[in-house]
Amino acid sequence: MNLKKNPKIGAIAIASVFLALTAKAAQAGETFQVNGGYALNTNSSFRLIDGNPRMSIFQHNINDPDQQFERLPGSSSSSTLLRHGSTGKCLNAHYLANNSEMNVWPCNASDPDQNWNLVKLPSGEFLIRRNGTNFCVDSPTRTNTGRIHLITCDANNGNQRWKSTTTASNQSRILQRAKAWVDAKVPYNQGTYRDGYRMDCSGFISMAWELTASFVTGTLPHTVVNNADDLRPGDAINNKQVGNNGHVVMFVQWSGNWNQGKRNFIAYEENGGYGKTVQTTLTLEKFGNAWNITQYNRAPWYLQRKR
Repeated sequence: MNLKKNPKIGAIAIASVFLALTAKAAQAGETFQVNGGYALNTNSSFRLIDGNPRMSIFQHNINDPDQQFERLPGSSSSSTLLRHGSTGKCLNAHYLANNSEMNVWPCNASDPDQNWNLVKLPSGEFLIRRNGTNFCVDSPTRTNTGRIHLITCDANNGNQRWKSTTTASNQSRILQRAKAWVDAKVPYNQGTYRDGYRMDCSGFISMAWELTASFVTGTLPHTVVNNADDLRPGDAINNKQVGNNGHVVMFVQWSGNWNQGKRNFIAYEENGGYGKTVQTTLTLEKFGNAWNITQYNRAPWYLQRKR
């Protein structure tokens, strides 16, 4: 969508929210649960594989650092390291065969054994696939300290379908990825790709959310945010229209209070009018059962969160 309005840059405000989220990310973690109420779990007292604790499962407890992970950049834009909370080491799969157990290992983004792809499924769950292979993290048991191993990936196998908590670390990673395009002033081009994603508004959101493809505005996988006051950094505001009438922006933070039913916010967006990825200040207002961005006036707009 070729939209352009005067941006009001709030660099100090953006730096504040970005640093705050990064600080929270260092303290908060993400848990990976399988059906039955169990989550990936280990600690330094577990049986060792090659001198490092094996990975296991345990009854889910979101506050247990033995179950918390932080996503770190991998060796490519499509791969991720999973740093474990209590050990500070990363999920590691050195032995590539069915039924091979895995462990944690000192984190190294250049180590292929630690690079993973989180493959989204239509249900909102995902596979945890060892990068460059067709082996996935599998949980054949549902007992405390139960076995975790690699098995050939199968999206229909419930033992391989994981779901994640939504934490500050996720918001931080979304903003990090989005800000990288803003800082690079990535050009707007609906026919060109960067980091594996189309260089337009919905491709930008797809990239920041680490989706499996460059979705269009009407098909971005999401959960609904019903109230504007519930928006979080990294959420999207999307008019869901087609072609050049469609546009979606990323919510970063509020930049003022509600005033006569309107409120300003700071956004990141890949914008055809500017010809690049930019930071803007926009205004949100209620519009029937949805919302409007007054600068663009292609209502209704909808509030969305990465699923």
